[in-house]
Amino acid sequence: MAGPGDGSARPPRPRIPDEPNVVLPSGVVTFVMADIEGSTGLFHRLGDDYVPLLEQYRALLQRICRTHRGVVVDEDGDGLLAAFSDAADAIAACIETQQTLEDPATFPGIEVLARVGVHTGEATPVGAGYVSLAVHQVARICAGAHGGQVLLSEATAAAVRHRLPANAALTDLGSFRLRGFPAPEHLSQLSHPDLRSDFPAPRGLGDVVVRLPVPLTSFVGRERELIQLGAQIAAQRLVTVVGPGGSGKTRLALEAARREEERGTPVVLVELAGTDDPALVPNQVATALGVGLSVGNPLTALADAVRERHLLMLLDNCEHLLDAAAELVTTLLARSPELTVLATTRQPLGVPGEAVVPCEPLTVDGASSDAVRLFLDRASLAVPELATPSETDLELVRRLCTELDGLPLALELAAATLTTLPLPELVDGLGDRFSLLTQDLRGVPERQRTLAATIGWSVDRLTPAELAVFTAASVFSGGFTADAVEAVAGPEIGGGTLRPLRAVADQSLIQLRRGAGRYRMLETLRQYADTRIDDDARRRLKDRHVTYLVALTERLEPSLRTADGARSWRRLDDERSNIRTAFAHALATGQGEPALRIAAAINWWWYRRGQVQEGRRWLADALAAAPDAPPALRARALLGEALLAYLAGDVVTIRDRVEQVVHTAPDEAGDTLALALVLRAFVRALLGEADAVTDFELDAARAIAAAESSGVAWVRAEIAMTRGQFARFAGDADAAIAHLDEAEQIATEVGHSWAVGSARWVRAKVLLSLGRHQEAVQAAAAAVSVALADDDATGTLAVLLTGAGTATAAGFPRQGAVILGAVQTLARR
Repeated sequence: MAGPGDGSARPPRPRIPDEPNVVLPSGVVTFVMADIEGSTGLFHRLGDDYVPLLEQYRALLQRICRTHRGVVVDEDGDGLLAAFSDAADAIAACIETQQTLEDPATFPGIEVLARVGVHTGEATPVGAGYVSLAVHQVARICAGAHGGQVLLSEATAAAVRHRLPANAALTDLGSFRLRGFPAPEHLSQLSHPDLRSDFPAPRGLGDVVVRLPVPLTSFVGRERELIQLGAQIAAQRLVTVVGPGGSGKTRLALEAARREEERGTPVVLVELAGTDDPALVPNQVATALGVGLSVGNPLTALADAVRERHLLMLLDNCEHLLDAAAELVTTLLARSPELTVLATTRQPLGVPGEAVVPCEPLTVDGASSDAVRLFLDRASLAVPELATPSETDLELVRRLCTELDGLPLALELAAATLTTLPLPELVDGLGDRFSLLTQDLRGVPERQRTLAATIGWSVDRLTPAELAVFTAASVFSGGFTADAVEAVAGPEIGGGTLRPLRAVADQSLIQLRRGAGRYRMLETLRQYADTRIDDDARRRLKDRHVTYLVALTERLEPSLRTADGARSWRRLDDERSNIRTAFAHALATGQGEPALRIAAAINWWWYRRGQVQEGRRWLADALAAAPDAPPALRARALLGEALLAYLAGDVVTIRDRVEQVVHTAPDEAGDTLALALVLRAFVRALLGEADAVTDFELDAARAIAAAESSGVAWVRAEIAMTRGQFARFAGDADAAIAHLDEAEQIATEVGHSWAVGSARWVRAKVLLSLGRHQEAVQAAAAAVSVALADDDATGTLAVLLTGAGTATAAGFPRQGAVILGAVQTLARR
């Protein structure tokens, strides 16, 4: 059995002691595979002391497995495979293993981290071991884990979910493609108070299979529409669900998509409600698919990314972006034969071959109509007695459903009022309320007046503070946090928005994404909230939104190149739509400097996420809008332009922007000046300028001084790495490796993961030129691990390209070809 470790040199494989009384489990077996993360580094660091450590590690795991009624089946280097008859015993063994390894007394002064995979499947012993797909599957799962992490397959999670040890829990991570297995595997992480839990996404696995959001309420009725919709999806490649606002288009389409997902069709949901700029529609689709759009035409790049994928794409809320959505659909369908698009909108897209499925209001006739069933289902959550309604109740409900035209959103909002209003009074008040809201909303269709009345019925019950929070939430896009609401709505009510925010969420006007710590507002409700404020108030709220995003991005920026950056990266990912909205408003209202502050703060985020085209456009617009901004601010933005131009291969822009920074950056922009000097030298070296090395040594001293004056340590790592590049270009491999060692050491100390990965990447190139192929492969693999852990789109591509050449030169052309194919696929995304 070959363990999924990192390929380090290992002591000879030991023979597992014969135990005549031990019988290997048969039938349904839970396999546990573990190996040491970073065993190569341990081997190099410990030398001869590595063997006794490894023996102690093996003995420890063998003892724990025996304690929990498991059998160690195989060992190979630092890899271990154990089999258990009971999945609960396996989980207990995993917890004890990680607890013991995390105890500093186990290996004093040495960090030994095990990555563990667990899978349950059918297996029959063959000789002293197993020949089973389950063993291969657990190896793939183990390979995706990080040191200290335990990953469980869906089969294991199902077997132990209700039999977990005390304080243990399972965290859903989603579905992933395991190499060699056609169906996606749903993975969970084993959590326990004694164990670390803040791991990046599983590494080295295939594309995440995006699962549709799981609704908190049941789907009621619409069987006829679902049958029709399923038939159209099977027959046509573009199906559009059309209906008025609040008619349930999204819920109907999601239910149809979920049924397709259950049949094995991969489904991705693209929510367009938070996107106002038609040019960003491809970017929104790319974000949902988890692909990056860096250079060239984004629509063409997106078409290339989905060309070979069998996929159902659900485009939700297209009505405000009809032209852009139609162009997107036409382009993608023409180039992607395995793609089907299901869209929701208030009017058809108008694309040839489009199958239109109307989403009409629910039927309201009779006590068992869909409208009555839906209302009673939701109403019984607020008033349990309505689960078995009386004849009087049914008559009132029928009246209510008729007056609300059977619109699902209106029915659900009406049901929510029953927590504070008896059903008879609710029904009696509907007529007057509709009349009032119809007068306030002249010029809209009758059905929208009814929906507005339903929304208004709930909103009008809010206190002044709650109403301020509700209307303020209309300026957010793509979700928001409680502190964002405080920044935007707080001044309206004198602060203290948490209580009214929770009250508004409790009345279903805002939804809390549990576990994410973020709120979102339905688009229909957001639009209604917007009608409750005048132009002055709207401008005031949007200006505060801009101010909040300026403060947030500038607060996060210093951590992006440090060990504390992971949370900041995730926060910026979450705020993508809000950043775009605030940026657009700032530019549209002449607030050039705030727009420039946002752009300057997030340019490194754009770089790492591969958002080259979007970042360059925003930076250029902001620089043009703020010609008189402080020099330090403009210098940061110009450097961001240079970095993104580097990814785009735009040498002219790189040189121009870097020279501007070098000659104009003030003293307080020390980190900006330092990095600009490094980038200028690197580009000059790439261009083969003869005096680049000599000039850089002068610039390096200036860069170090500038960085130190700003209290920034990570610049030294990039300076050392640039020296390593110069030595590599000059053919001095020993000097190159020495400089790269220094760069990696500094970067590791300060937590600048990009520099760690880049130093390893350059090292792989140097080792490859020396013919030290095996070491080059290890260096490239280590660099890939860093890039994947950071979700670094650009870094992953660069390192994989080097890895393809390295594998080929090392005598593994087949693996090199596979890597090269992956590079080409990722590049198209």
